[in-house]
Amino acid sequence: MSFALNIVLSLSINLAIPAPQQDTIVQGGMLKESYIVSSRRQAIGVKRLTSDQFSVTPTILGEKDILKAVQMIPGITGGKEGNAGIMIRGGDYDQTDFEMDGGTLFNPAHLLGFVSAYNPETTGDLDVYKGELPAWFGGRLSGIVDVHGRDGDFTKYHAGITVGLLSANVWAEGPILKDRLSFIAGGRKSYFNLIMYPLYRKIANQGSFLDAFDNLGYYDANARLSYRAGARDHLALTFYIGNYNINKTGGTMPVIAEQSDAGSVMRDDRFDTSSAQRWGNIMGALNWTHSFQNGGDLFGTISYSFFRNAVISKSHLDYLKYAEREDMEEISPKMFRKFTVTTELEKGASSTDFLRQNRIDDLKADFRFSKSFGSHNITMGTMASLQNLGLDIVSSSWNTVNKLYPTPSDDSWESNNKADSTSRLTAIALYADDIFQILPSLTIRAGLRGNMWSVKGKSYFCLEPRASIKWTHKDVLSVAAGYNRTSQAIHQLTSSSITAPGDIWVPVTPDIRPMTANQFYMEIGAAIPWGENPLKLTIEGYYKTMDNLLEWTDLSRTSDDVDWTKNVSTGRGTAYGVEFSAEKTMGKLYASLAYTWSKSLRQFDDLNYGEEFYATNDRRHNVNFLAWYRFSDKWDLSAAFSYHTGDRFTLNNFAILGNMFIYFNPSITTVPVDNGERNNYCLKDYHRLDLSLNYHIFHRKAQSTINLSIYNVYNRLNPYTLQFDRDKQDRPVVYNICIMPFMPSLAYTLKF
Repeated sequence: MSFALNIVLSLSINLAIPAPQQDTIVQGGMLKESYIVSSRRQAIGVKRLTSDQFSVTPTILGEKDILKAVQMIPGITGGKEGNAGIMIRGGDYDQTDFEMDGGTLFNPAHLLGFVSAYNPETTGDLDVYKGELPAWFGGRLSGIVDVHGRDGDFTKYHAGITVGLLSANVWAEGPILKDRLSFIAGGRKSYFNLIMYPLYRKIANQGSFLDAFDNLGYYDANARLSYRAGARDHLALTFYIGNYNINKTGGTMPVIAEQSDAGSVMRDDRFDTSSAQRWGNIMGALNWTHSFQNGGDLFGTISYSFFRNAVISKSHLDYLKYAEREDMEEISPKMFRKFTVTTELEKGASSTDFLRQNRIDDLKADFRFSKSFGSHNITMGTMASLQNLGLDIVSSSWNTVNKLYPTPSDDSWESNNKADSTSRLTAIALYADDIFQILPSLTIRAGLRGNMWSVKGKSYFCLEPRASIKWTHKDVLSVAAGYNRTSQAIHQLTSSSITAPGDIWVPVTPDIRPMTANQFYMEIGAAIPWGENPLKLTIEGYYKTMDNLLEWTDLSRTSDDVDWTKNVSTGRGTAYGVEFSAEKTMGKLYASLAYTWSKSLRQFDDLNYGEEFYATNDRRHNVNFLAWYRFSDKWDLSAAFSYHTGDRFTLNNFAILGNMFIYFNPSITTVPVDNGERNNYCLKDYHRLDLSLNYHIFHRKAQSTINLSIYNVYNRLNPYTLQFDRDKQDRPVVYNICIMPFMPSLAYTLKF
């Protein structure tokens, strides 16, 4: 039995490792990177990351994060600083499928995207598909992040706890029936506002913008039961639940003055506001693997996923209007006293409540059979799913006015509105995949997937051919090329404006067709002999077209109507780029470099005057560099540098000032405004350097590690967003907001 206590913070590391295969897992390298070797072929544009990479990947606020490691892969970009979202080769967030043991997580992030929803202590490894897609993967345009849960130990018990500045994480694993049934379970809970937020405000002095961070919180829990039902059967039951929320309150007490016949009229207001955003995932999956005696394997998955995104706002106003006038009274001959006469004229109150909730129920079953026939490895299967996507909007308001002077009267009104819409989307897919080894050095992969979706009496059928070819020469040189066609029947409507966010999941309709994409890709890899370990080089290129993309038409009206179809436009997209990676191990030094040059464009007839415009995720250059050095068994140091072109967004003719909408008149303000042009503004380029130093102490029956990490060593004030305000002369101004400046941290880890 073992127990581990960790207080963890870590740093940016980019690990480029060979693509996953189908046979034996091999351990090797100073960082214990794992990769798959196969007697047949290496998949094209597929990366596997293991728990060893997760522990050394750069973190924010001390949280070890799986998806941050994924973002270091060439061709993959994240959102704003710290965001755990994934965009693959010019695609949008919703075009990446995040899976956990076959079940879907529709929101893979916590804490404004700074932390992923995957617990690194209970996760095994993951595969990232950005090029070649096996036929059994479908439903998304750009790629798959396929996360595999870890089996609990079948023979021994283990437990651990991680305590950091941001959250606590506990986990345990062990046998229930030795060698037959095991469990692993973990849970995380944040306490951001207790430790990090006070420190954060002192370091990142950004005024009222940081008020939105004063009450952030999340929790998640997951468990996995693994059962060996004999030599040929393995079952695994996975459960996940996660929620995070943002709560914000505020209040003002303005005083206004005017004149009336009762004297100077004053008004005291008490205005209270509160807002909240809540996200939640619940997921369960049952996986079964059976190996037949005469060869072949059967894989089956049944999963259920529930997602909810709620936006809540409340406001309440109490006011009192009264008049004051000066008067005098004679208290003795030739002596007078001044006094103030106060007359209450009117009092009242008003309140407004608003709720918008987006929800998804997803029930899915997938079964496939795989068997080798000579030089062919054939997989065939089917998938069926049922999704209910809903949008609810509830608003209520009331107002009372009590006139007290000169003639008393009462007046009041109340309004309640509720609207909801639910769409049922059914899907059926049939697929087949064949890996054909023509020669020891030449392999062809061909696949075909047929998707059929039905919604509100309308059916769509999409055929997805997929093919690739790869040639290798003595494990030193490889050349590969391929083609994928993919389709997608659900959309996440996301505002590219920083001032009017309104992200909701919606399905296809009888008038809105599924999205489709065609991707052509090529890869050249080389292992150049150099000392004990070769220099590994990879260059990849891709060209992708996308049709039936969906975007909001009016970015200022993204949440006021359940009939979202009245405010969307369909269009096309193009993305292309070149990706380069290099890695080398020399003695105690490991180094890697990843660079991506890319372009992502959109064209909608109803947007941007019908002209082509840059997509939100368009970044011309993206660079990640890592160096890791092991001085001895006790000391190791890592350094990571990241750079990318500034983020794009749409700057509208309005902005949020505090929690109030302030509308600027384009004719009198200096704020750059063009309500018709999409993604018309680009933030400054982003770059930073991170350092991490570890000191390991070996005890008789335990091991401890002291870690010193520095995020953003040279304090680059990278802009996260813009904030609109007014200067001392009451002129409208725009500020660049940096939320992650120089951030040092100290960590302690104990295992025994």
